[in-house]
Amino acid sequence: MRLKKNIEKDANPLIMVMSARFQAQKDHETLINALVPIKNLNWELMLLGDGELMPIIKEKVNNLNLSEKVFFEGAVNNVPKYLEEADIFLLITNWEGLPISILEAMAHSLPIIATDVAGVKEEVLNGVNGFLVPRKDSKSITSSILHFYNDRQLAVQMGQKSREHFEKNFTIDIMVENTLRLYKEIIDNKN
Repeated sequence: MRLKKNIEKDANPLIMVMSARFQAQKDHETLINALVPIKNLNWELMLLGDGELMPIIKEKVNNLNLSEKVFFEGAVNNVPKYLEEADIFLLITNWEGLPISILEAMAHSLPIIATDVAGVKEEVLNGVNGFLVPRKDSKSITSSILHFYNDRQLAVQMGQKSREHFEKNFTIDIMVENTLRLYKEIIDNKN
């Protein structure tokens, strides 16, 4: 595993991180399928988390000859270290609410590639701080990765937009303020 952020194309691998349990909710399989067409390019994927589906995904990675590029890091207690060194954050999933993992990645100024489900579109503004992809659409994931692979500066710019969007909408103070405002509106409307 090499962790070192570098925006120079091909100087070092494009480092991608996905932090998600290996369970039915998450869609590691579609992500792995998306990597096959680009397996000859210079990238690495760090998969953080554990779960009952990990052995199945490991077997798929081995069968597709991706084991030198896809790293199973397990349940780690130092996620920020991975986020600090990553170039892209991914959350490929079947369903979500408002995923904390994306908020953490945004706070670390990372561009996001995520499945367009539920609350994800509140965090990821398609084409602004990352790309939203349809469920089970490996081709869209491949295309999104290639955008960042071919234009590392775009990844940096969208990462800056992630941080700005996070600071404007998702800090603890702002979230508390918005929640209190909503409660007040509800109470006022009942009276």
